[in-house]
Amino acid sequence: AVRRGRRAEFASFAWEGEIPDPQDPLTCERSCIHVNGPLNPRQAALLRWTRQLIELRTTVPSLGTGGGPSEHHVWTYEQDNVLVIHRRGDQGPDALLILSFNGARTPVLLREPGGHWRLRLGSTGQEGEVENRERPPQEMVIMSEGAALSLEAYTAAVYLRVA
Repeated sequence: AVRRGRRAEFASFAWEGEIPDPQDPLTCERSCIHVNGPLNPRQAALLRWTRQLIELRTTVPSLGTGGGPSEHHVWTYEQDNVLVIHRRGDQGPDALLILSFNGARTPVLLREPGGHWRLRLGSTGQEGEVENRERPPQEMVIMSEGAALSLEAYTAAVYLRVA
C-alpha cells in the first residue's frame, strides 16, 4: 500500500524512471547534502541558493522576521499557478517575491504592486543557480497597465524596489 501511494505521489511530479524506495539506505544517501564533502553540481547550487536566501533574510529588513513593523500583501494568479508576495518594512527597500508553481513556462501580467523593481535573486538562469534556464528580467516596472513576465516552470524570484 505504501509503495502504491508513493507511485501515485511521484506520478503527480511527472517523475521519470524508477521511484526511489524509502526502505533502501541508498535512497537516503543520494538525498543527503554532505556539506563537508564533495557536492554534485545540483547539490552545490541548492546549497548556494539556501545560503543566499538566508543572507537576504538577514540583510533586507522587509524580508526579516523582527525588528519593527512590517506588512505584506499577497496576490494569487490561480489560473497560472503563480503567487506574488509584496513585503514592506519600516527600513530598507520593499521586497517582491514571485513564485511559479506551474509545470511549464507561464506568461503572467502583474498589475500590482506598482513601482520599479530589480532582481536580487532568482532560482533560474545564471550559472551556479539552481536551474540553468531563462532568468526572470533583471528589472521591471509595474504600472497600471501591468508588466508582462514569462516565468519558467517552478521558478522563484526575489525583487527589491528601486528607490
